[in-house]
Amino acid sequence: MEKRIQVNLIINDLRKSALEIAKRFARDELKIEISVLLENAKNIHKYLSNIDIALIYGYSTPHFNPWELIELLNSISKILTSDGIIIIHEHDRIFEILARIGYHLAFPEKVNENLVSISIQQVMMLEKVLLKEWKLI
Repeated sequence: MEKRIQVNLIINDLRKSALEIAKRFARDELKIEISVLLENAKNIHKYLSNIDIALIYGYSTPHFNPWELIELLNSISKILTSDGIIIIHEHDRIFEILARIGYHLAFPEKVNENLVSISIQQVMMLEKVLLKEWKLI
């Protein structure tokens, strides 16, 4: 038995051109009409409420400094239902960190249900080869 649900998709961006592309894509590919919001995402709580799923998509979080990211997450938390969730999709960050900007080696140190600890090494060419190591916990 096919189960049908109603989806109301709202796209938020500061770029009008991106919102126009999103509307066209939704109409042409998804066969749905969507709502758009031309506004800073940190202010989304002023316009929306009772959202079940909030998705931060793509390489979005680097656009916010650490304090602004906290403001963004706070604003999103205000619009979620009591069992709503935030999904932060940043698959491309792994490629950027590990391949493009020069991190060459990543080693899982400890992995279990509650913790992932990774050592990342970066080799930099200065006057001599320098090896730096960071541990992420």
